[in-house]
Amino acid sequence: MSKVIIKKGATFPYYEAFLTTGADSKPLDLTNAKKVTVYLKGRKSKTVTTGAASIGTPATSGLVIFKWVAAIYNNVDVYDVEWEIEWNSGEIEILPNDSSTEEVEVLERVN
Repeated sequence: MSKVIIKKGATFPYYEAFLTTGADSKPLDLTNAKKVTVYLKGRKSKTVTTGAASIGTPATSGLVIFKWVAAIYNNVDVYDVEWEIEWNSGEIEILPNDSSTEEVEVLERVN
């Protein structure tokens, strides 16, 4: 399980994740990816927020980068995360595609 923690109102650093595939968790080569979308579902709010993710360099590293949106950084919650890759072929892959989970937690600020 991977977990990212940010404070409410923070817009930086961006959310970076390395997408992997297979039992050996090799980096997912995104060279032929048309686009990557991130889905974040609040455990408390049950609201799903989506956003476009950028593909990092080199694309073979599996790095994706998501710039936080107000619907996430302004709401204290724990979010379950899925990444949807649309390949140039039109096929769709969703990660994680096993029992592992990825989550983002937005914490209240002290002031």
